[in-house]
Amino acid sequence: MKCIPQFFNIVGLVVFLVVITGCANSKMRGSPNFSSINGGQSQNGSVTTNKRSVSRPDIKPVIKTKYQKGLDLLKKGKLDKAATVFKLILKQHPDISGPYINLGIIHLKKEEWGKAEKMFLMAESYGINNPELFNYLGITYRQQGKFKEAETAYKRSISINPSFAKAYLNLGILFDLYLSNLLQAKHYYEKFQELSPGNTKVKSWLLDLDTRIQASTE
Repeated sequence: MKCIPQFFNIVGLVVFLVVITGCANSKMRGSPNFSSINGGQSQNGSVTTNKRSVSRPDIKPVIKTKYQKGLDLLKKGKLDKAATVFKLILKQHPDISGPYINLGIIHLKKEEWGKAEKMFLMAESYGINNPELFNYLGITYRQQGKFKEAETAYKRSISINPSFAKAYLNLGILFDLYLSNLLQAKHYYEKFQELSPGNTKVKSWLLDLDTRIQASTE
């Protein structure tokens, strides 16, 4: 059995810097940038979510300063200190979604799957619709043995962005190693390979998968 990689990619973690309150830009270290996450920033500085709209014209400089401190700590691997910063932001401004995502990422790095799931679901409740978020959520489900929920989350990523390669890869791993559906695994590996043709590791996985599919039919 092949080694199971952790495809939340610690080296290239997405970190979310809130511009005002609900609007976040995703940044990758060593990886291509993904689309920005919009939790609902309006033109006048108010924050709109699927639950409420709050006028906060004075929040921008406060959030940017505190958020940058949290991001710097996260980048340096000072996870507990970074978590403290994001929790303080939520205590003062509970109507924003970005800190939940960063806390979820911190829990992922610490392999605290249930806590990460809770944070990502909180972010989702604010109407964030980004493939990276649901890919991370799928990983938390998979690590807890919630395979059907993981499948749904990965497919949500794809429904948001049909070219989001990592979700196809994680679906391939899910069907290959956890659900024992080799044909489905092949389909998703091939889709990932189509979107990421330079990945030689998955090419070797496909060769191994073809061998196992052939053996199962003999």
